[in-house]
Amino acid sequence: MYQTGIELIWACDLSFFLSTYLSFYTIVVYNITMSTDAIKKRRVDGGHHHQGGDSASESTEVDSGVTLAAIMAKMNEMETRNISMQNEMTLLKNENKSLMTRCDSLERSMQILIKERKWEYSAPDIPTSHWIEAGFDQDYIVDMKIYFLDIIQGTTCELRSGRDMRDEWITVGNNDINLILHDDLLLPHWKELANAMQLYRKGKLKLSIVNLQLSTSVIDLLKPVLKNKPLEIIDLQNNSFVHIREGIEFAVEVMESNERMCTFYWTSNTINSMEDARYLVEAVNSHPAINTVRLENCFGNDINGYGILQSLLAGDKNFTYIDLERNNFTQTGGSTAISDYIATNPSLEILRLSDNHLNDDDARLIARALKHNTNLKDVWLCDNNITEVGVKALSKAVYNPESLNSVADCNHTCKVRGIDFGDIPVNLSVSTLKQNRARKIYHLLSLWNREGSNVRHLNLEFGDEEEDTLALVPKVLECVHRYSHECVHQRRHNQVEYLQPLSITYEILRGWKMPELYEPR
Repeated sequence: MYQTGIELIWACDLSFFLSTYLSFYTIVVYNITMSTDAIKKRRVDGGHHHQGGDSASESTEVDSGVTLAAIMAKMNEMETRNISMQNEMTLLKNENKSLMTRCDSLERSMQILIKERKWEYSAPDIPTSHWIEAGFDQDYIVDMKIYFLDIIQGTTCELRSGRDMRDEWITVGNNDINLILHDDLLLPHWKELANAMQLYRKGKLKLSIVNLQLSTSVIDLLKPVLKNKPLEIIDLQNNSFVHIREGIEFAVEVMESNERMCTFYWTSNTINSMEDARYLVEAVNSHPAINTVRLENCFGNDINGYGILQSLLAGDKNFTYIDLERNNFTQTGGSTAISDYIATNPSLEILRLSDNHLNDDDARLIARALKHNTNLKDVWLCDNNITEVGVKALSKAVYNPESLNSVADCNHTCKVRGIDFGDIPVNLSVSTLKQNRARKIYHLLSLWNREGSNVRHLNLEFGDEEEDTLALVPKVLECVHRYSHECVHQRRHNQVEYLQPLSITYEILRGWKMPELYEPR
């Protein structure tokens, strides 16, 4: 009933706009034609009376000029109104689509409520004998009971209770179990969950479906609900789609119908077709709100995951989190896509690229780019083909002890995970940029103190003129004590040892031989 009414309204509005546009167009064309005929007629008449003097000719030229200007003005006005009308029609069409979606959702909700009258969880229990006869072992039966049947019933009841779930995950399945296969006896339980989500009205939902096979029948139950339910996050992990394209289309349709969705996870759902991979990535790139994307362990041997990463980075989106771990990056061939992106200092905060065959060349490029980045907080490079050469380059990107200036010019925000840097001070996630920089500078002063070379190094950096360097002594001593305080509350977060500030202060005063220390009092 709702759908028919909306379609009628849309048809009437569309007919009205089209008829108005055509009428307006016909009137303008008629006016242009009549004006042009009048011009021609005046020109002919002017030719017959040319002997009468030049005033008639001049009048005709003036009138013709005015008429042509009026015609051009009308044409411009028509074009402006045409564009405005097209925009209004597009807006109306989008509003109509949104209204149709809401009507469909309300109609489904009404049908559920009318049918139930008084709700109780009615999906039947499944006897253990069914799973035994199907050939499943005891561990599978326990997982089925605990991580699917019990969870789906508990989640359904919570949604039905009206409790606010906006700050909680709806998680069906578990990361620590093997895949639970589809069985038609599970459909009533899926239907109970789908109905509960359909009726939930408190706000956005975060849905995670993990290690559960999503068959066509389950997708058909979930799709209409999720397409019309505001989702903040959807997390699909190891769902063993019978037809992977069907699973991708399910994910894309849910994404496209939830314009405010900010997070999309697709993990261990293998994609073997480049066409399918690009279809999914284009949906992510074109989404207006998604800024967190995980495409982990999902590209098969026929797909170069590095090409997919390039597509994401070239999409001109403000990502804050990208995860493409375990994705078969074949040789990057010296491509600078990753480093170029990092060097532009985008809004990206976390980049996970572990187990992707990255090598020393890739590490050097990333290290160079990190010196121009202040937003990236974590880059994961575990289990790649990075040797000591690449480790050294990355190490210098975060701590280069050649001088105080070289330390200050390093990256002080990004924690490089999965790389063993030994005992150098690295960036800490719990620290600010200033705190990390202060800790590294103090560490270098501590190293020079052990060698007794602080003054020599400082003279090299500040200049050899004694008067110039002495003028900076108070500032250097103040920095020593200030940086030491920064290190005190951070020692528990790292294994690096720092000297007491008094040792560094004494060495600097003795090395610079400050006269104030030796004057009689």
